[in-house]
Amino acid sequence: MKHTLILILTVLFPFALLAQNITVRGKVVDAPTNEPLIGVFILQTGTQNGTITDINGNYSIQCPNDATLTFNYRGYATQTIFINGRTNLPVYMQ
Repeated sequence: MKHTLILILTVLFPFALLAQNITVRGKVVDAPTNEPLIGVFILQTGTQNGTITDINGNYSIQCPNDATLTFNYRGYATQTIFINGRTNLPVYMQ
């Protein structure tokens, strides 16, 4: 019984690590002027998990380390970025 429990935990533990959320933070700016963009909509692709940038262009969102984030702002090209475990993600909108 004890060996079975250890085996189950050993097999399931790596999957639990993959499912953990991380906090991704960054600043969204206008690429040519480097001015912060207020109210950029950030959405974890395929979910309803989202946020917007503050008055300084900063954002923070919790998502899985393998998530994809979509940045959308009127008048700018939408950007879709794979997080790949990064916790600091500055974005330059064109």
